[in-house]
Amino acid sequence: MEENDLLRTENDENQVLNATTGASEEAQPTVNSDATETTTEPTVAPEEPQAETTETPAPAAQPVAAEAQSAEDMMAEIETGNVEAAETEDEAETEAPAESLEQVEAEYKDLTLDGAVEELHRIVADPDYNKIKQRVGVLRTNIIAKLKEIRKEQLEKFIAEGGQKENFEPEKSEVEVKFDNALQIFKNNKNKFLENIEAEKQRNLDAKNAILEELRVLIEDENNLNNLKNLNDKFKELQEKWKNVGPVPQNESNNLWQNYHFYVEKFFDILRINKELKTLDLKKNLEQKIKLCEQAESLLLQDSINQSFKELQDLHNEWKEIGPVPEDKKEELWERFKNASDQINQRRREHYDQIYAEQQNNYNAKVVLCEKAEEFTAQPAENAKDFNAISDQLTELLKVWKTLGAAPPKVNEEIWTRFKGTLDKFFEKKKDFFGKIKDEQQTNYNMKVDLAIRAEAIAKRTDWRAATED
Repeated sequence: MEENDLLRTENDENQVLNATTGASEEAQPTVNSDATETTTEPTVAPEEPQAETTETPAPAAQPVAAEAQSAEDMMAEIETGNVEAAETEDEAETEAPAESLEQVEAEYKDLTLDGAVEELHRIVADPDYNKIKQRVGVLRTNIIAKLKEIRKEQLEKFIAEGGQKENFEPEKSEVEVKFDNALQIFKNNKNKFLENIEAEKQRNLDAKNAILEELRVLIEDENNLNNLKNLNDKFKELQEKWKNVGPVPQNESNNLWQNYHFYVEKFFDILRINKELKTLDLKKNLEQKIKLCEQAESLLLQDSINQSFKELQDLHNEWKEIGPVPEDKKEELWERFKNASDQINQRRREHYDQIYAEQQNNYNAKVVLCEKAEEFTAQPAENAKDFNAISDQLTELLKVWKTLGAAPPKVNEEIWTRFKGTLDKFFEKKKDFFGKIKDEQQTNYNMKVDLAIRAEAIAKRTDWRAATED
């Protein structure tokens, strides 16, 4: 084999090995900004007497703040294909950032690694977790990408200098330490933030329990039956207090609502003795529920499926807080509201069906690529030409793989492991083959150097005949 051919095949091998290392970023699927990480679809309740609850969709797969984690660990996760796209903690009760993700990404896209870490330190100094979480997420993503490039260059240099990939142990840089410290500060602020939310929920629970006790005393006091106006005024005051209290722990919500609904029903039972007052309330409730119907119908015109679904949940919560309407309007009004809800749910279902179909198509295409890779690597390779031909074929498959989107979450990691395992097995075999050739060439080189030394010594001799024969 010519020496130039061997050098070319080694370069080709390194390029494909590097490509397979970079491709491991694909470990987690992503979806567009209107999508959630799963395709599970909650629906609204089918009839008015039940609480029309809807589940909160999972958060979108976009850069968000993650648990504090060392830069070294994150780099290891990237190289093994285990890095995750986003957190899954439920933060539905926190307000969405006022600035768009695109604005933040544009602001930070030109930062150097040191500049990004310095900016991260400045940002995490703000203890308001909800305010900074989006910026931290964007910075974290950018920093990890830059650290990955540095690690990749270090690995390539290490291999170029004769090292083995599995023996590569990079040292932790000062900027990675600063990155770790910033993430730890952010994690601490986040924990405090979530603790404050839970504490606030507990205070809200205590406040609502106190309101329930006031309602019980108000309704069970027979003296109030003699003054229905006073009873109504006090009830409305307690009802307003109830509305102004924020969320409570999830496991207490249903029981709390049932108790509240019980006293509301008892209140309206008392008011039935005053038909005029009840008629006014029913009319007011009717107007409010008609308005909710109109708002629900307007959501059908919204472009954002996730946003319209979230707002629908809020409308259902408002619907539950409003009292009864005239009996002859009750069924008609509920059917109107339910019809709008069903259409929104259907639109959302179709949206996630489309996402799943695309992911399934991606999976089918990746199965074909795996089969082709297994077919190529099963071909006999006895010389450098054979190995180079198979390498070229695998490189083309890898290029096609990178153009495909994610497969369904349940099989995305599995299909990537299958494909990467096939490539790794082949290139390990190729590495061993060329290693043996290099050893043989080194032996030949040493023998030729020895011959050259002997020839140089003969050239200095004066016994011309014997020297010539030698």
